Amino acid sequence: MANSTPPPETVALGPGGQLHLSDALLHRLGWHEGDRVVLSVDESGGLRALTIREAVSALRGMLKPYGDGRSVADELIEERRREAERE
Repeated sequence: MANSTPPPETVALGPGGQLHLSDALLHRLGWHEGDRVVLSVDESGGLRALTIREAVSALRGMLKPYGDGRSVADELIEERRREAERE
């Protein structure tokens, strides 16, 4: 049975530390030119890269157990409506 995981790619650091990723790698990641990427280094020195979109989604997932399902925006709108009715 063949391994379906693509092999790792080697990239060169360009001027100013720029990384030049191949089109194939960008496609596999679902990244596009202009995407903002968050980089972090874990305890073992490994590099993790997420687009802003991916990072926000991950944070929402981590915080979901602490929420009560209410929307702060909806609550604010409702509060403003009640204030407007009182005026």
